[in-house]
Amino acid sequence: MAPPSKIETERLILRPLSQTDAPTIQVLAADREVASGTDSIPHPYGAGEAEKWIGMVLARQEQGEFTTFAITLTATGEFLGAIGLIHHPEHSYSEMATG
Repeated sequence: MAPPSKIETERLILRPLSQTDAPTIQVLAADREVASGTDSIPHPYGAGEAEKWIGMVLARQEQGEFTTFAITLTATGEFLGAIGLIHHPEHSYSEMATG
């Protein structure tokens, strides 16, 4: 299942996640307050963890298991976070991925 290339609103853009997002994800995920808001981000968040996470997400997306989007501001392109859908084709639905 190919994800949409981009979903755009007046305020936000949801676009495909990319390895170029890794430096920003590394900084955000290393923040204790960010990590404490999810079960899936370890603290401390070691160097290279963002690249590994993106690689895993993109591989699972290629297999049709996930669709993951980077959330950015329309006006500036600033990366705010990511959101994903976990696909359940056997049941014909997807659910929002949570930490």
